[in-house]
Amino acid sequence: MIIKQKLAGNIDFDYKWYDIYNCDDHDIRLLKDDFDLTSEIISYITDLHERPHFDHDYITNSDLLVYDVPVWPTADADHFTTLPIKFLMVDHTLFTVHSPDTVSYTHLTLPTNSRV
Repeated sequence: MIIKQKLAGNIDFDYKWYDIYNCDDHDIRLLKDDFDLTSEIISYITDLHERPHFDHDYITNSDLLVYDVPVWPTADADHFTTLPIKFLMVDHTLFTVHSPDTVSYTHLTLPTNSRV
């Protein structure tokens, strides 16, 4: 699911922010068709095992930051693990990408504007 976010208040920034939660085939088509993301970038942001790193792509002029966050113990595991959250900046558009297991770290008290 892709949700367009907006910061609260009367501040007008010259960028857009899309929060991508539990990316599916429909979302991938939107990312390719509406945002012109390459298959390579999409493979990075949809990989649940992508290792933490920063990458700048000079061809697409995009920046990707992959950051691991802790996932606290569950009934299935008595220790914490980590999962990636991805931040992709393309021109004036920020994409945040995460899975259901990392949702508590990414859904802040920001209002949701519209689903894409």
